[in-house]
Amino acid sequence: MKSRTMDSFFKKKDTQGTTSFNQEVTAEDNTPQELPPVPETCEETHPSKIPRVETDTIDLSKFEFDPASRIVLVKVRDTAPNYSQRGDAQHAYTRLRSFEFVFILHVIKEVIGISDHLCQALQHRSQDILNAMNLVSTTKVSIQELRDIGWDNLLKDVISFGGNFELDVPDMNANYVVGRSRNRKENVTVEHHY
Repeated sequence: MKSRTMDSFFKKKDTQGTTSFNQEVTAEDNTPQELPPVPETCEETHPSKIPRVETDTIDLSKFEFDPASRIVLVKVRDTAPNYSQRGDAQHAYTRLRSFEFVFILHVIKEVIGISDHLCQALQHRSQDILNAMNLVSTTKVSIQELRDIGWDNLLKDVISFGGNFELDVPDMNANYVVGRSRNRKENVTVEHHY
């Protein structure tokens, strides 16, 4: 079996689409038209504007409780000219200090770390399709392992992070209640919710 690459796969699709398009155009106005040259790589036409950040360099403690952003939010909360701006600043400050925000931030960091190899490999257009499919399945397995095996370590990291910054860490074995009592579901704990 011949190994196909991503580049050849897309070129084949592109040439099929452009030939049918050219036939339609020439049938309508009977003047042949030339298509612009197709660049060899996507980077020639769309250079990456977003700098790559290694997952090892992300320090969540600096991100969440940056002294400058905390000072700005507290200052706006205390000295804003109207109640709306003060309320918005207070809400943002409260959300930044919530356990839910810290938990989501840690989960995103872990998932981005797992999917980083897949993202880097898929950026190469000459990637073998079978290899790309293998990378996707490996990434899926790694994310499932994070759910099954890595959950306890992730939760310990979030709880220790919350302890370092004096966040309110909920009791994970307590029943999870959303707003009103009629929304209460039996046997759903806070840990199960997260």
